[in-house]
Amino acid sequence: MKYLKNRTNQNQIAKAREFARQRHDGQTTKGSGQKPYIRHIEEVAALTREFGGDNTAICAAWLHDTVEDCDDVSLEFLEAEFSPEIAALVKEMTDDMDLKDYERKQQQVKHAPYISEDACLIKIADKLSNLHEFIDAPPPEWSHEHRIAYINWAREVISRLPHQPTAAIDRFISIYDQALMAENKRGGKADAAGHSPRHSPATTPSFPQLIEKQEQCGKLKKLFENKRLPL
Repeated sequence: MKYLKNRTNQNQIAKAREFARQRHDGQTTKGSGQKPYIRHIEEVAALTREFGGDNTAICAAWLHDTVEDCDDVSLEFLEAEFSPEIAALVKEMTDDMDLKDYERKQQQVKHAPYISEDACLIKIADKLSNLHEFIDAPPPEWSHEHRIAYINWAREVISRLPHQPTAAIDRFISIYDQALMAENKRGGKADAAGHSPRHSPATTPSFPQLIEKQEQCGKLKKLFENKRLPL
């Protein structure tokens, strides 16, 4: 397996980078800044490299959202165009889009303890990048409660990963704290649509069902009392 992974070289990374830029062209993030989605992909790939990911992991980081978010991209296509190892990593990062939103979020929590070491690096980079945007530009249509639920859900996913490099976790905790602090400061203000955080429209989605509408509230509170994630 190590020999096969080492086949991934800089040319493959350049190919994956260009493929991601083409396929994500025109997409934007959910944040109020509506930045090009490829900026998120670039950050995930850079963080994966920084956290010690090898060339295979970096390629998969560039491609990690292509199956979910891009037309006519399948795992079989990625296996043929890149490698079985890269496609396998992308599969670990890909939600089952046939499930409802809250079910997909639950599945991420459920499957987190069982993903590979390389997938852990990409997962940490992905969630870190998502929370980074929450500091200054969270999704404007989400209520305060919804944003807090998302931030804490991201931490729950990361806390369950079997591989948690110290540098990556330290960076994640820092961004998590900043995102939570920024959102709590915004908590008493109306959102961009003019709705009070306590009275957002009923159509606002949940994460998941605002963590099954308080069913796991006690579990989350206990989980997040300690700043350090379990290693």
